[in-house]
Amino acid sequence: MKECPKCEACYADNVNSCPHDQTPTRLSLPGEPLLANRYLLEKRIGSGAMGKVYLAKDKNLGTRRVAVKTVRQELLNSDDLQEGEAIARFEREARAAASISHPHIVDVTDFGETIEGVFYLVMEYVEGETLHHLLRREGTLPVKRAVKLLRQIADGVEAAHEAGILHRELSVRPNLCRLNKCSLS
Repeated sequence: MKECPKCEACYADNVNSCPHDQTPTRLSLPGEPLLANRYLLEKRIGSGAMGKVYLAKDKNLGTRRVAVKTVRQELLNSDDLQEGEAIARFEREARAAASISHPHIVDVTDFGETIEGVFYLVMEYVEGETLHHLLRREGTLPVKRAVKLLRQIADGVEAAHEAGILHRELSVRPNLCRLNKCSLS
């Protein structure tokens, strides 16, 4: 799969420039944008140390939008881990995250590996801006609003801890604060 480095839209391997802005595309993931014959990757919406997150449509459920997290290949092939340990860790993370049901934790609905060897985790897609963007846009928040947001975050973290899961990264959405990317300790 290729993606546009400017608009982050996803394309098939035979698309050499973005139809929207004419920027040359670059290889992003092995395989086509239709992941596991089900999730049509549309646009990269985030990236980090573990991998990339894409906005996708779930073809089995019509136009339902989901977030698909892919794991960097080099993490799964690390010399620091025994063979299969990283994959087992990823599967534990997926099952653990799916086991928590809480209003402030993103629901995990699927995970797997594609024929091309791409490991992925499918989560509900929550529209909204990150806390980082909110703070950049508005600056310091009033104490009452900040406390409300922090309470939502703390409630989500508490639910994860009660399930024996330690958080690795928080993804916060104002008014619909969500905990994302959980892992077992």
